[in-house]
Amino acid sequence: MPRRRRTGMVVLACGATAFQQPRARRALTRRAAEEPDLAELKSLFEAQPRAPRADDDAGDGDDDDDDGDLGSLFAPPPAREVSAAERDAFVASLKLEDIVDEGYARARETIEETADAQRRDEAAEVRKALDAAVAEVEKSEREALEALEGRVGALVDKVGAREADFEKAVRDARAAASQMEAFERDAGTYKLAAGGAAVLLLATTFLASQ
Repeated sequence: MPRRRRTGMVVLACGATAFQQPRARRALTRRAAEEPDLAELKSLFEAQPRAPRADDDAGDGDDDDDDGDLGSLFAPPPAREVSAAERDAFVASLKLEDIVDEGYARARETIEETADAQRRDEAAEVRKALDAAVAEVEKSEREALEALEGRVGALVDKVGAREADFEKAVRDARAAASQMEAFERDAGTYKLAAGGAAVLLLATTFLASQ
């Protein structure tokens, strides 16, 4: 997980915990304010007179502390009067809870927007990195192709030069062969001329000796 995303998740968790803990405490405080005080109810119950029970006659008859109404045992506790300060505090706590809920919603929305912005930035960075990588690969391919084309061109030029040298050598060989043929023809002519001169010299010498 990227560092920015981890930071956003930690901020979101901390914000949720920070808002949930005060809400839980306020809920407990509100329920405590709505519920009657048990000690006060107990004191009110003990202050109620109790009706005599059937087993009171079987006893000494001296226990005056058990007087009271039996129905008071099951009678609902008297309603406790809520003071204006308590009402104002309760209303203020409700308003404060609404304010905190609204702030929590805004904070959560802000965190979500921040997380979305971070995701968009990360996606843009990834796309940018991919584009740069693709451009680098294309550049490498172009350079490799250009180098290959240069090598092929140099090889073609080298082969062409060798072909030209071979053709020149063939032409030189043909010219040498032609010169050799001409020399051979000239040598044959020279031989015939020399033979004729020798015959003529012999004939002249023979005639002179007669």
